[in-house]
Amino acid sequence: MSYIIIQDNSYDGQDVKYCDSQKELIRVLKAKGYHGYEWPVADLEVYAVGNALTINELTALREVTA
Repeated sequence: MSYIIIQDNSYDGQDVKYCDSQKELIRVLKAKGYHGYEWPVADLEVYAVGNALTINELTALREVTA
C-alpha cells in the first residue's frame, strides 16, 4: 500500500509527500517530529493510494486537451 501525506491543507502540492509503504510512512512522520500521539492530526491528512496510474494511462492524460 502506498500513502500520500498532505500537511497544513497544502493542496497546491508544496507540502505533499508520497510514501511507498507503511514503514516509510512511519519513518517520514517520525522524521518530521510527529512521535506517538503527538502527530498533529488536525494539520495532517494521510491518504492510502490503491492503484498508481500506468505509463499508458499517464500518456493518455497528457494527450487530453483542456
